[in-house]
Amino acid sequence: LSEIQNTQRAKELLAQGMAMRQQERTAEQEKLERARQIPYHMHINVELMECVYLICSMLLEIPHMASQEYELRRRLLSRSFHYQLKQVRCN
Repeated sequence: LSEIQNTQRAKELLAQGMAMRQQERTAEQEKLERARQIPYHMHINVELMECVYLICSMLLEIPHMASQEYELRRRLLSRSFHYQLKQVRCN
């Protein structure tokens, strides 16, 4: 889940499409891409996956943050979770 979420190629890794521009593809490349893709009714919602990833990160990260409270050098388990946490704190 982490590998899929931390790349900018989630749809490609889930076989839901490729992030190529139309002018960069030939007709044969487009045909091969369509053959590799899974049917639309089997797609996983990318936003739902992000939500599940952030919930899992929170369940791992909060106890870790509490145990590392007084240490100078804290190790992050999920950078994207910390980024979201900072965004919420700023608003």
